[in-house]
Amino acid sequence: MVGGTTASGLPRRVSHSLKNPQGQAPSAQSAAEPTPAEDRAAGHEKLLADLGAFTDGERAAREKQGTDESGGQQQ
Repeated sequence: MVGGTTASGLPRRVSHSLKNPQGQAPSAQSAAEPTPAEDRAAGHEKLLADLGAFTDGERAAREKQGTDESGGQQQ
């Protein structure tokens, strides 16, 4: 264990980051993360896909209930 234990056997508190316990600089892997603009574009695409799926579900529910878009009964 990095911090050891207390006299009563409880783990010691560790003051440095648990994500980087060795105190090393972030690796180059973090540089491969998407930029805010890329992240935003990906989020926008996901939103549009989710809205499309929601619309398809609403349409299927209306058809199952036997009503059209205006709320009238289908024949």
